[in-house]
Amino acid sequence: MLVRVRARHRRSGRAPAHHGYSPPPFEILDRFLLSGSPPSADGQPCADGGRPILEASACDWRTHTGTVPAPPPLPSWTRLLEPVPGSAVWAADRLPVWSVSIELAVWTGPESLESDKNKSSHCGKGRALVVERDGRYSCSEVEIVRRLFDADGWTAGWVQPYVCGRLSWGNWIMPVATENERLRQHHRLNPAQVARFRGSSEAAVRGHPDVIAWRDDETIFVEFKSLFDVGLNQNQVDWFRAAKRLGLATAANYVIANQWVSPGAI
Repeated sequence: MLVRVRARHRRSGRAPAHHGYSPPPFEILDRFLLSGSPPSADGQPCADGGRPILEASACDWRTHTGTVPAPPPLPSWTRLLEPVPGSAVWAADRLPVWSVSIELAVWTGPESLESDKNKSSHCGKGRALVVERDGRYSCSEVEIVRRLFDADGWTAGWVQPYVCGRLSWGNWIMPVATENERLRQHHRLNPAQVARFRGSSEAAVRGHPDVIAWRDDETIFVEFKSLFDVGLNQNQVDWFRAAKRLGLATAANYVIANQWVSPGAI
C-alpha cells in the first residue's frame, strides 16, 4: 500500500547553478532559464520575449544548424515537486526534456557516514541522505513521492534498480505488480515491452526513472540527481529514447529533478 502525504509548499532561495551538458557542435538543444524576462546571450533582454539558447548571439534561436523551435511548455504537474523559482531548464542534460531544481537539505547525522551499512534501513546512501520535513533522515526519491500526492489524487512510488530501504521506506516503494499492471492496462504494453521498460523483479531494469506516478490518464516519470551526481548515465538516456519511440515517455511527462540546497548549507 502506498502512503500519501499532503505536501506543504516551500518557496525559498535563489535560482541554483545547474550542472549540465555541453552539446556537440551539431546538437541543437541547450539550456535556458524560465525566470522573468529571459536575457539574450549578451545579457540584454529579448525585445520579443524570446528565450535564446546559450550559443546564440541574438534572440532568434539560431545555432550551427539553423533556427531552433521553441521548447514545449513546462508541464503543469511539475509544481507538485515544489521547484525552486526560476530553476526550470530545457534540455540541460542530454535529453529534450525539462529539468527543475528542488530544495532538499543534506543530512549530516551519523548515517551519512555509513555508505555501505544498514542498506535495509537507509540504502547505504551515506552523504546522499536528505532531511525530511519532520527532521529525520530520508532519501530524495521518497521526498519526491511525498510531494506528488494527496490533494491531487496521484498514485506514485519509488522504483528501484536495487532492493533497499524497505525497513524505513517500504510504503513509498512502487510494487512491481502495480506498475506493470499500469503499463499493461493503460499503456497497452505487451509482455516483451513490460520486460524492457520495467521488468518483473523487484529491482527495475537499468535506466528506469526513480519515480513513477499517475492520475487518471496521465503517467509521469521523475529522474532525480543529487548534488553528488554527474548527470544522466547512458542507461537512463537509452531508456528514455526507447520509451519516447513507443510514446511512453515524452517532454510532457518526463522531468529531471536536481537537488538544490541554500547557500552555505553544505
